[in-house]
Amino acid sequence: MATSRDDPGRGDPTGIRRLVALREDTLLDIASAKSMMTRVGEYVTPEVWQGGAKQAFMTTLSSVHSDLSTLVFGIELHDDALRLYASKLEAIQDTHAELTIKQARAEAERAAATADLFSLTLQYPSGPGLSGAGEGGIADALRRQGLRTIETVEHEIAVLEERRDQLVVERDTIDAECIAALTGVGALGPLASITLRPIGAEPLSGDDLLRLMSSLTLSDIALLFADSSEPLQALHGLDPATVRLWWDNLAPGPLDAYGLGPVQAALVAAAPKLFGALDGVPVLARVRANQIAAERRVTELTRRIATLDPVSQRRLIDDACREREYLARAVSGEIQLYVYDKTTSRIVEMVGTLDGDTTHVVTYVPGTLASMDDFYRNGTQQVSSWLHDNSDGHTVAFVYKDGKFAGEGREWYPDIAFLDEANSPSFTRATGATLARFQAGIGVDPLIAGTSSTAIGHSWGLANVTASETAGARYDRVISLAGAGMAPEWQPNPGTRYADFSYYDILMLAQETGQVWNGNNPRAHDAFEHGEYFEGPRPATYISPTPTHEGQGFPRVFVMTENHGLVAQDVPENEPLLQEMNEWILR
Repeated sequence: MATSRDDPGRGDPTGIRRLVALREDTLLDIASAKSMMTRVGEYVTPEVWQGGAKQAFMTTLSSVHSDLSTLVFGIELHDDALRLYASKLEAIQDTHAELTIKQARAEAERAAATADLFSLTLQYPSGPGLSGAGEGGIADALRRQGLRTIETVEHEIAVLEERRDQLVVERDTIDAECIAALTGVGALGPLASITLRPIGAEPLSGDDLLRLMSSLTLSDIALLFADSSEPLQALHGLDPATVRLWWDNLAPGPLDAYGLGPVQAALVAAAPKLFGALDGVPVLARVRANQIAAERRVTELTRRIATLDPVSQRRLIDDACREREYLARAVSGEIQLYVYDKTTSRIVEMVGTLDGDTTHVVTYVPGTLASMDDFYRNGTQQVSSWLHDNSDGHTVAFVYKDGKFAGEGREWYPDIAFLDEANSPSFTRATGATLARFQAGIGVDPLIAGTSSTAIGHSWGLANVTASETAGARYDRVISLAGAGMAPEWQPNPGTRYADFSYYDILMLAQETGQVWNGNNPRAHDAFEHGEYFEGPRPATYISPTPTHEGQGFPRVFVMTENHGLVAQDVPENEPLLQEMNEWILR
């Protein structure tokens, strides 16, 4: 708001000083609290407290102590700024008062001189002899003197007006200086360098944000990532190895069950959405972050369900209930989420226990039409769970769906437009790059680095897996479960073994036309080992126009569609295929 020219000294310096005095009382209270917290921290020695909750308590104590230190520093800077502002404002008020008095005197003098001149003109009007030596000549001299007086006074008034304009500028300046001091990085902490960036300024880089986060308090970090996706997007562009180095360099301390030190655990609790999605953060830390985020999401879903109409919004309620039930399992620890974001259709569930004994890591990528709801219904996880349960206990699987998949959100019939995405090299190149980044993210975790790796792609999922190889991912084994095909630029990695396990199904029938990935399909490529097609519970060649008669079988198209889904299921009918696949992995 522009400063008033009539009163550039408007304000209450005394009131500002009273405010500073009140804040100084608050500083004393904060100092007392900090001192008490310090004494508590010194008192809690291993001899006094050895329970499992001690680390969480000490982490919270340290975080609050740090926040209070930041608050004290900010208040002290604020007080200095307010004192200086009050003094400068008072000086402006004094100067303005002096100018007002001088201007009033000058205007009074001008008014008197103008009145005398007017009276003289009436008494001695212009005419012959007025400028002579007689009475008329004296009048002329008096008139000239009056005009000079008016001219002098008007010049003085102009100088006073110019000084008044300078006061307006001075007031605007001290206002701006005070605002800058109250809202700058010094008073508000490093967070202000992000939140108070000018409109249109270049966004901070991921490296800049990492450096800043090392100096932010936990409360600052929580605020930074609570309402804005921009910082998160900047961090997502970082090399996972860079993030991992930063993470490992955080303050050390005793580790919790997730391998987190006190500072790391506090960061995860402060911004779970950030650290639950940041490539380079260790797997178990991300699982912990998503567990915390899931608990908050469960609360949010419960509130939302209560607002929905049970009749007209039944479907929304059912969808929310399924998500809530699934996330409740994450909160309890029954399932482990490496990635979870419903709004962007991101979910990666980890199956198994990742620890120092882990020797084999599976990345399982589902196929066309895969959705979040498939995870909620425990459909997508079946092959990964079977592999884990039938291994020596040292296998961990990541069931992967990071972003929108081919055909997601569409029904397979009658809307078959999803086939365009499932057969699109450009769409799959983009998803393959995302999968390659996922592999790079888990690859910097010491518990995974050096383990044997297998990627399994069901249907379109194979196209995603092989596209990730083109984008730089590397696997020891790649398995096609009724895989769709590979992009034209894909080349097999010399260090990777490839195999296909399939029933004769609806996709195999389509591949025979040469229209699926232009014929670049697993069983048509020399890199993929394969045997004969597995036989499903119903012959794929059987054709019956009437499936309603008992014992008559199913129409061929339904049988072949069933077979395409069967390959990814943990059911007795699929056991021979799963066993042979597992034996191939273990060779």
